[in-house]
Amino acid sequence: MKKRIFLCLIACLMVRLCMAQYEQLTNIPTIYIETFGGQQITSKSNYIYATMTYVDADKVVQYDSLQIRGRGNSTWNFRTKQPYALKLEKKTSIMGMPKHKRWILMANYRDRTMMRNAVAFEISNRTGL
Repeated sequence: MKKRIFLCLIACLMVRLCMAQYEQLTNIPTIYIETFGGQQITSKSNYIYATMTYVDADKVVQYDSLQIRGRGNSTWNFRTKQPYALKLEKKTSIMGMPKHKRWILMANYRDRTMMRNAVAFEISNRTGL
């Protein structure tokens, strides 16, 4: 019993240390992506290995084994904000969304309304595309 309590205390301490390392910067979840060796993401075709940390108000979730690459055509050339493609080892739920192996981080840099993708998606659903 004492051993179990000790392990629980160690686990709580580790979570606290992890939360101290990664802070939530706004009132929405924050995602930290770190490539191995601090490698720059310069390719749209070659994946590189990385880790991702999801920080919410009450939890920190670590995704240890994923790959990341650039994504997009014209949007990839905007150096201010770029889109990325993530590939995980197995299907995983992120931020409560359904499990999937591949995820996209959209930049929507040129879309000031933040509606273009949503409208295009809705039109394609309604027309059966």
